[in-house]
Amino acid sequence: MWSTLHVFLIIVPIALMVGVIIGGFIAYYVFKKQIKEWKKKMENPDKEQVRNMLSALGKKPSEEQVNRFINMAKSSVKKGQNNSKNSKKDPSKKNKNKK
Repeated sequence: MWSTLHVFLIIVPIALMVGVIIGGFIAYYVFKKQIKEWKKKMENPDKEQVRNMLSALGKKPSEEQVNRFINMAKSSVKKGQNNSKNSKKDPSKKNKNKK
C-alpha cells in the first residue's frame, strides 16, 4: 500500500522538521547557559585584566587604582542585581513613584 515515494514525500520532511525544532530548542538552552557563565566571568574582573585595561589607556596604574576599580565594578554589579530584583518583585512600586 505505501510505496517508497510516499515515505519520502510525507514522513521524511515531517521527521526533518521535528528534528530542526528539537535541535533549535537544545541550541537555545545551551547558548543561554553559556551566556550566563560568560556574564558571571566578566562581572568580576581580576587585577591583571584591570591593569591591562588601564595600561591600554596609557596610564601606569597603581595598586590603589586597581583595587578602587575592582571595588567599583563589584558595587555596580550589586546595585544592578538589587535593582533587577526589586523591579521583578513589585512592578507597582515604579508606578507609585512616578505619580
